[in-house]
Amino acid sequence: MTTKPDPGWKLAADDKRARLDIYDAIGDWGLFGGVSAKDVRDSLAELDGNKPIDVHINSPGGQAFDGITIFNQLDQHKGRVSVYIDGLAASAASVVAMAGDDIYMAENAMMMLHNAAGVALGNADTMSKMAGELEKLDSVIA
Repeated sequence: MTTKPDPGWKLAADDKRARLDIYDAIGDWGLFGGVSAKDVRDSLAELDGNKPIDVHINSPGGQAFDGITIFNQLDQHKGRVSVYIDGLAASAASVVAMAGDDIYMAENAMMMLHNAAGVALGNADTMSKMAGELEKLDSVIA
């Protein structure tokens, strides 16, 4: 039997602060792990909504809409959000990182931003539609 590996995210809290570690790809990648927007939503629901939260990121990125949703969840958190880029915040993880009221990046850490990418299969109409959707997504993540 194949099992899903340990999640690359963890939420821990004490009386004063909470800490959310995002150390995996953004989105649900099935047997390959990942940090989905649902994972973060369920974890944040367990917290006192006013408690400050430290978000530590080391992620290659992943699914854009999960990244946008996690950004929005953290942005709506009533407590102060401090983001720490511990290693890499690439692609969708760089979007998540922007949710911080304070953002700290280690001198030897990296952030990678890029225009949206996708795959389409079909005729010229399909390809034109995909190009339009990618351009729209570029403006959202910018």
